Amino acid sequence: MTCVRFVSLCLPLGLPLLLTAAHAAPPPAAAYAALPAAATVRMAPDGKHIALVSSSDTMLAISVSSLDDDHVVQVPTAPWIPGRLLWKDSGTLLSSIEQTGTMPDGIPFSTNRLIALKSDGSALKPVIFDDISEEPGGSESIMLGGGDYYIQNVQDDIVSVLPAQDGHILMQALPADAREPYPNVYDVDLWGTRKRQVENTYADVVRWFADSHGVVRAGITRSEGSFSNGLYSSQILARASKDDDWHKLPVRAEDIAFSPTDPNVIYVQAYDPNRLLQMNIADGSSSVIADGNVDMVTNATAMVGYATLLADRSVAMTYTDPGWARDQASISKALHINNPVLTDRSDDGMRATSLIAIGGHPATLYLLDRTVKPANLSPLLSDYPDVPDNQVAPEKWLSFKARDGLTIPVLVTLPVNAPAGPIPFVVMPHGGPSDNDDGGFDYIAQFLASRGWGVLQPQFRGSTGYGDAFEKAGFKQWGLAMQDDVTDATKWAVAQGLADAKRICIFGASYGGYASLEGAEKEPSLYRCAAAFAPVTDLPLLIRESRDNAFGDGNIPSLGDDTQQLNATSPDQHADLIQVPVLLIHGRKDYTVPAEHTERMEKALQKAGKTETTLYLPDATHYAPFVADRLAILNALETFLKANLQ
Repeated sequence: MTCVRFVSLCLPLGLPLLLTAAHAAPPPAAAYAALPAAATVRMAPDGKHIALVSSSDTMLAISVSSLDDDHVVQVPTAPWIPGRLLWKDSGTLLSSIEQTGTMPDGIPFSTNRLIALKSDGSALKPVIFDDISEEPGGSESIMLGGGDYYIQNVQDDIVSVLPAQDGHILMQALPADAREPYPNVYDVDLWGTRKRQVENTYADVVRWFADSHGVVRAGITRSEGSFSNGLYSSQILARASKDDDWHKLPVRAEDIAFSPTDPNVIYVQAYDPNRLLQMNIADGSSSVIADGNVDMVTNATAMVGYATLLADRSVAMTYTDPGWARDQASISKALHINNPVLTDRSDDGMRATSLIAIGGHPATLYLLDRTVKPANLSPLLSDYPDVPDNQVAPEKWLSFKARDGLTIPVLVTLPVNAPAGPIPFVVMPHGGPSDNDDGGFDYIAQFLASRGWGVLQPQFRGSTGYGDAFEKAGFKQWGLAMQDDVTDATKWAVAQGLADAKRICIFGASYGGYASLEGAEKEPSLYRCAAAFAPVTDLPLLIRESRDNAFGDGNIPSLGDDTQQLNATSPDQHADLIQVPVLLIHGRKDYTVPAEHTERMEKALQKAGKTETTLYLPDATHYAPFVADRLAILNALETFLKANLQ
């Protein structure tokens, strides 16, 4: 076969990957601000096309590449931002799309919809079967709009592609003027955009699941007020057939998937404790497939394996599907690497794609092609192609004991050829806070390291990926024990001889931005400067915003309800304690943490006579999905850090 046009090298199976040639000077900021070339990858069931969400000029677009004739079609979706991709069949591609808007009171909101298009890029059509209210509302979940009903701003949830029914899929969505945040299931005609309700809202189900025949047989429940002790009381509802009664299964679940061969078998990613289960919803039997920090891996219709997070923070991929396991073994042998990750596979098993990331390096997308003899393993494209291999900064997982004895993992990234002895550092707490840094190519951390600064990413208590007990330890600890972990991590880096105690800045986004500002207030002599993108700055304001969101109750108990404590740990209410320069950056279209948080912090710093620089990005959302916004953030950070860490 020939290579797709993005390819610079084709490899027969068995040859190792060649490294990029050396570059002396660090890459420009634009090399890091570029959007990943393969943010999402989906192969058509017949293996003839690959669909990507990739970069187009300054934003994301959908690309469909023919693997037989190298033809590439790019489908612009602006102003909509494409996200998840799924093939309905070999000729029809589905994509989730998102757009932000503004409510009458000026608060941004997001709208999620579905589009369908043909594999040649033609016949693009929005799948919209209910319009948004004239008085819009919305958030990353579902938001109360008119005060007593839920806005239908989320219409991209596919329950089944209905492989046996041409032009039809199952979708879940709220009914018109819904008084509760629980969806119906509809049979949707993609090209006629007609819908027929097939399942009514029932018993607090927020996610519906269909078996391999397209019959809705299971759901995950969640009710408002069900969040306690750091966890939702989510359970599975299931039924033996379409005509049977629903019954609850005795397990808390994050996700489920039906077996492709037995419609009575489901796979359950359970929590508290974390494990992967196989359950029969007809006879009630169950067995444990894997224990520990495991994540189920699915393709469009079924579970194909699972990922296990190991003690050294590496991930072991185990494919339970024999075809996927065979392809993994072939790619592993060809590239001399362990645990390659497959992204998709054709129905006949003749072609598969794999996204390979070694260490902290950018990922490369490979095509395994068995339609030719001998079989080929070809690199199709690479994320961040303008960052040379020898300019990727090394990263290392370490750990330390916090002041109360809890072990806190940290990810340390050092500049290429870093000098011996302490160097200037940027402490970078992650967002969430229910999230974690998983290693791999972090474009901000790598950019900072390319400029000569070390990067410390502490996995403070409350982070995910370290078990339920570790996550629960962050419950009601905003500005308290979670913040102490960040402080202790900084002092540990100094004690280890990594960081120069006189040249440390703290920077983060979202919750990480909150931790940066809170760190500058609680430890006025520890940091030389503090920077924050899209930070939470006022905890009482965050709670008020949460009350208008479906399942916003998750924020309220995790923050606590002690008004005095919330005020005491809100950065905008104690700006006078900050003794170092502050950089604030916020997007005007941020619907997750509205720019009002930064506006309040900006005013508080100005009132206190502090040194601050504030940058508002007119088109940026909470996740900065545009190249121009990512570049603006990096340039502002570099200028700010150069002024304070020299």
